[in-house]
Amino acid sequence: MKLEEWIPKLESLGAGEILLQHIDGDGMYSGYDLETAKKVSKLCQLPIILCGGASKIEDFKSL
Repeated sequence: MKLEEWIPKLESLGAGEILLQHIDGDGMYSGYDLETAKKVSKLCQLPIILCGGASKIEDFKSL
């Protein structure tokens, strides 16, 4: 299922938040996957928890 289909479905099923983990970036210290996070935030009204990729304080500020 594509992201554009899955996220609204999760919201309609009663999800309380979205945990978005950037598996390819986890442990790589390359920063968050902001592109995907922006897509998800446009697809639903749920809080989004980002996981994977942060290495410095600027990564948190970019959110």
